[in-house]
Amino acid sequence: MDNFRQEMSELNYTLSSELDNIKDGSQAIFIGKVEEVVTKMSKKGNQFGIVNLMDFHGNMEIMLFSDKLEKLEQMNQEEPIAFKGRITITDFGPRINISKIMTLQEAKRETKKVKKEVQEAPPVPINLSVRLDANPNVLDMLYGLINQNRGNRPLSITIVSKLHNVVIDSAIHVDTKILAALEGNTDINVLGA
Repeated sequence: MDNFRQEMSELNYTLSSELDNIKDGSQAIFIGKVEEVVTKMSKKGNQFGIVNLMDFHGNMEIMLFSDKLEKLEQMNQEEPIAFKGRITITDFGPRINISKIMTLQEAKRETKKVKKEVQEAPPVPINLSVRLDANPNVLDMLYGLINQNRGNRPLSITIVSKLHNVVIDSAIHVDTKILAALEGNTDINVLGA
């Protein structure tokens, strides 16, 4: 692949490390060296293949149905191969529905047509540690601060007690301003922000 680094740098393609950040429904082109192709049969008797594609950031698996598998078998697998597909986000992670397999030369024309959309990284949660033993009213005070500081950052609360600490992953989202409101409070500590 190093022999093709310069040629690939001129293309607008997606690295395997970027796959998790692509929005559902976006199109993307992945380019890499085909390391392995494992062919299998579906329950309906249709052949498909799992391609292990290596790029400059790692490896990824791409599923190909029989028509695309035949196209791949006709290509020079000693050179990098480009895969164009639509990204679908599922409960099991991103899936790529391949629409086209290309050489690097063909990919040069195709990358201008593809517009991938990247989703923003999820907001970093705010983790609070709350001690109930010194001040039994601390939860009421925290509840008031949460209501005054609603926002987009997830809130995780750890209730500290003598017997056992309890972690509450709430559905509550707060603004970063809550951190300033909690400064100097000895009953509530910020564990991570």
